Amino acid sequence: MKKILPLIIAIIFGVSLARAFSPQYKGFADMYTGISSLAGMSTSHGLVIMDGLFVGAGGDIALSPEHYTNPMVLFAEGRYKFMKRRISPFVILRAGGGLGFYDNDGCYYISQGGGCSFDLTEKFGLDASITTSLYNSTFAFSFRVGIHF
Repeated sequence: MKKILPLIIAIIFGVSLARAFSPQYKGFADMYTGISSLAGMSTSHGLVIMDGLFVGAGGDIALSPEHYTNPMVLFAEGRYKFMKRRISPFVILRAGGGLGFYDNDGCYYISQGGGCSFDLTEKFGLDASITTSLYNSTFAFSFRVGIHF
C-alpha cells in the first residue's frame, strides 16, 4: 500500500500536467521599417507551450541602403501575450546571429520590443509592435506590422 499510493498520486499529477501542457504550433510573419534606414521582414515558427508563452526560432533579412548590405540572421524567440482576449499586449525577445554586415563577417543580433495583438479568428490575427534591435554595433528602432497564424 505504501508503494501504490505514491504511484497513484504521480499518475494523477502526470495526467493533470499533460492536460495543462498541450503545446500548439504558432507562426509569425512581419515587415518593418525604422529610423536608421533599416527595413526588412522576418518570420518565426514555434510552439505556444503555456497560455500566452511562445518559444520558437526564425529568420530575419534587413535591407540597409545606408550600409550597402543585407544582414541575414537566425534567432531564437520568446514571446509572451499577457491576456487571452481579442486585443492583447505582448512582449518579445529575440537573440541570434548571422551574416551580412560590412565584410560579410558574422554578426550578433538582439531584439526586444512590445506591441499589441489583434485576433481576427481563433487562429489568425494581426500584430503591431515597436522594437529595438542591435546588429553588432548598429542600433535600429523599428515599427513592425505582421500576422500570426
